[in-house]
Amino acid sequence: MRILLSNDDGYEAPGLLALAKALAPGNELHICAPAEERSGAGHGLTLRGGLVWQHAVRHGELPGVPREYVHGTPADAVKFALEHIYRGVKFDLVVSGINSVLNLGTDTVYSGTFGAAEEGTLLGVPSMAVSVRAKRGGYDLAAEFIAKNREKLTADIPPFVTLNVNLPSLTFTFINSSSPGSYMGIMPFQSCSSFFVLLSTQITSLPISARQVPATRPTYPVPITQTFI
Repeated sequence: MRILLSNDDGYEAPGLLALAKALAPGNELHICAPAEERSGAGHGLTLRGGLVWQHAVRHGELPGVPREYVHGTPADAVKFALEHIYRGVKFDLVVSGINSVLNLGTDTVYSGTFGAAEEGTLLGVPSMAVSVRAKRGGYDLAAEFIAKNREKLTADIPPFVTLNVNLPSLTFTFINSSSPGSYMGIMPFQSCSSFFVLLSTQITSLPISARQVPATRPTYPVPITQTFI
């Protein structure tokens, strides 16, 4: 599966790197994210001035995974990747995250993480946003959950619906010691395409409360500059 990864915390954010490491086996990954943190950017696009695109030639912890970054919003990064950098290349999935705080209810209106995923949806690619309250448990649980359940998560996404996944701030040690056997629970939210994974490493069904997005595709009226570092 060819997957585009993005976020709103910047192309070197630990949540993005954890997600990339978890999804790398068996998948073709490409990263295009903002150059720096753009939390709260929502679904905004850069419509004035210039948009600078840079290619990170130092792969670091992700050898073989191309990383691009855009001096713009999270939605800019996804739109620019799909319509310019990889024009004509078919992507199977866009995943935005992992965000370091939860995005629930009206948070999705302001969330750059959700905005990046929603842009993928607008451009016809099944997309999801992933968030976790990372203060205690980090990103490993969320990354492994997405990797293990990717097919089930994406199988039931209707057209023009963005999936918003939120996971708890827990460690594997905590789950294994407090919840022997099966530890599964999913709570759907009615106001948007969100659900909160309570304690789960594998899902069997996916309740989705869907929020459709309009099928509009604005184009960039701004000059684009490519640089390399």
